[in-house]
Amino acid sequence: MTTKSAARRDQIHRSHAHRKSVLAAAHDADHRRSQRRRIIISAAIVVVLAGIVTAMMLSSRPTSSSTTRVAPDFTLTDTAGQQVHLADLRGHNVVLYFNEGAGCGACLQQMMSIEQNKEAFDGANITVLPIVMKHPRTDHRRLDPVRRENTVPA
Repeated sequence: MTTKSAARRDQIHRSHAHRKSVLAAAHDADHRRSQRRRIIISAAIVVVLAGIVTAMMLSSRPTSSSTTRVAPDFTLTDTAGQQVHLADLRGHNVVLYFNEGAGCGACLQQMMSIEQNKEAFDGANITVLPIVMKHPRTDHRRLDPVRRENTVPA
């Protein structure tokens, strides 16, 4: 019986070894499949992102026109009480600067920058027309009458 039990043990040992090798092969195949899947998904994500970035770049390209659009004419009262007609400035370089006035911190900084660069604008023959827009949140009853008259309605 010893030979039979030894043969049986060898058969069981070979069976376990075979089972281990089959499981190892299956595990390796799963691992390779998983790696391939990750690579394919990563490549697909890169292609999609590249497509999105390309579409964004193509749609955000600046467009230029050889024709100049003319702003509609308007008349406003400046802070000195004088009437300013946009039509009087036709043929000149004009920057219309719309802002919310003293209640807007960013507007104040931009207005200060424009004032500090007045000589550069004048040197480039550019007229800057700041236009203060009324804002629904502004309490215009508290504004003085002169300022109220010089504010463009929104």
